[in-house]
Amino acid sequence: IRRNEAMLQAMIANINDVITIVDEHGIINYKSSNVTKLFGWMPEDLIGRSYIETAHPEDRGMLEKEFNMLLLEESAQT
Repeated sequence: IRRNEAMLQAMIANINDVITIVDEHGIINYKSSNVTKLFGWMPEDLIGRSYIETAHPEDRGMLEKEFNMLLLEESAQT
């Protein structure tokens, strides 16, 4: 398990994307460190905030729609 965890952490640290984990309310629980390199934000400053606050205003409607669709799919599967 530790080896797999170390491998996942190395992958996250070395990709060119930002990984964000949010709860069912859209609150950020995790933001990968690449957010600093790409956007200048510190991950710890984003934890506890709504994901929608960090999105470009033009993208917010589409993101909210996709997020709500994911929630509906998840609730249909349980």
